[in-house]
Amino acid sequence: IEARAAKLKEGRWELQDAWVSAVGRLPSFHESYILSTYLTPTQVRTALGSVSSISFWELPEFIAIAEKAGLSAEKYKLRYQMLLSRPLLLAVMVLLAATCSLRAFRFGKIQTLVIAGLAGGFAFFIFVEVSRNLGRSGVAAPEVAAWAPVCISGLLALTLLLYQEDG
Repeated sequence: IEARAAKLKEGRWELQDAWVSAVGRLPSFHESYILSTYLTPTQVRTALGSVSSISFWELPEFIAIAEKAGLSAEKYKLRYQMLLSRPLLLAVMVLLAATCSLRAFRFGKIQTLVIAGLAGGFAFFIFVEVSRNLGRSGVAAPEVAAWAPVCISGLLALTLLLYQEDG
């Protein structure tokens, strides 16, 4: 069987524009062809492996293959976008640390800035995790879930840093 597209449904494959060949017969064309199977979409997803086991370099191709197979590629897209945003996420963490550490040695009040730094780091962690879980559940697009914490926290940290150091 050769088909232009196939979708796995519960207990069957639905093939579009399929050519069916059999021994001793001429190939026949079917606009829609249904083939029964014992596989379920869940079993296929499980067989494909976990999201974290796929290399960063293989993710774009894997996303394309999953979409062609009619499977949801949202978790793979989210993983890819999260990995793309990771370097900037780390840079934002440095900016957040700078807002709580640069001023401490010049003006005192170290305890206040340490507590503010801990609270800011915890809030940043919660923001990133909530955003990632919104992307994982499908409430937010993978791009938004991965890049919103980076952009919003980066702008906030940069604003605080510039405000503190101006003068």
